[in-house]
Amino acid sequence: MGTVYGKWKARVTEVMAAYGPVALVTHYSAGLLFFLGFAAAWHFGFGARLVQLFGWGDAFKDLGKWAFAYAAYKATMIPRMMVTAVLTPFIARLAGKAPGGPPPTVPPKA
Repeated sequence: MGTVYGKWKARVTEVMAAYGPVALVTHYSAGLLFFLGFAAAWHFGFGARLVQLFGWGDAFKDLGKWAFAYAAYKATMIPRMMVTAVLTPFIARLAGKAPGGPPPTVPPKA
């Protein structure tokens, strides 16, 4: 696994094993945000330029939004894996679901 994808996939697998459901929710939430972000970018003007540039008809505007969002979503798998690997430990701590139990407390001085 010498590829960038292979390295990040291995890291995400480790995070999934350590954090379980928190990692899954983080990964799928990031994926949903990426997908909807690309669809919004198309809807708010990016798509109109592509449709005009390539000479596609008006019928492609709506279908194109979802096709573009899906293609961009799939093309950004490595950044989504990075987001999952980096944010999951932080989110798990915030939610009190970090592995290993609660953080150690400092004993009071006598």
